Amino acid sequence: MRSITQVVISLSVALMLPMLSSEMTRSVAPVKAEGSGVLASETDSSVSLTPNFQGAPFIWVESAEAGGYPGYRLVEGGKHTDGTMMYICRVGGTTPGKLYKNLCHYPMAGGETVVGKYQVLLTNRAYQWLKARNVTRAQIKSEAVKGGVDEGNQKNPPLYICRKNMKDGVHPGKYSYNNNLCYIAWGDRERYFNDGFEILFP
Repeated sequence: MRSITQVVISLSVALMLPMLSSEMTRSVAPVKAEGSGVLASETDSSVSLTPNFQGAPFIWVESAEAGGYPGYRLVEGGKHTDGTMMYICRVGGTTPGKLYKNLCHYPMAGGETVVGKYQVLLTNRAYQWLKARNVTRAQIKSEAVKGGVDEGNQKNPPLYICRKNMKDGVHPGKYSYNNNLCYIAWGDRERYFNDGFEILFP
């Protein structure tokens, strides 16, 4: 009798194990990571979330996390005559501007907007500023470092990063591919220029 009972128990366990294994497999299915906060800045017309950013030459990160990426450094956009270095910042994930004394100044709707919450552009490679007049529109679209998109346009054309020598130093801003203008937040206004500026390239 004891042998029969043991056989029945053994068969029951054998039948239950595959079911438990299947259930455990379903319960530990991989979950897609969200909220990385790291954006790879590409040189084509897209900016995408990429948790595995290692090796990306340019990345956008939240300002508070800028020191957490070994091998990366802030991209220098210009320098004020008061000696302050101005780096590249971005607001809302779309609009690039200049980081001046821990605030992001960006041009928008004819004015200079200043905010304390922003992203910064980091790089792990050399980069260059090329005169806009010396590069073609095709080169800009395929090679320049992208800064965001123009949300004011239904087609969301790309925005790149430009800079220009102003009266009180070299100031970075946004370059609109749509209208071929460089916009700088300066003197409480949004200034725009069709010549005499440079664009950021790898």
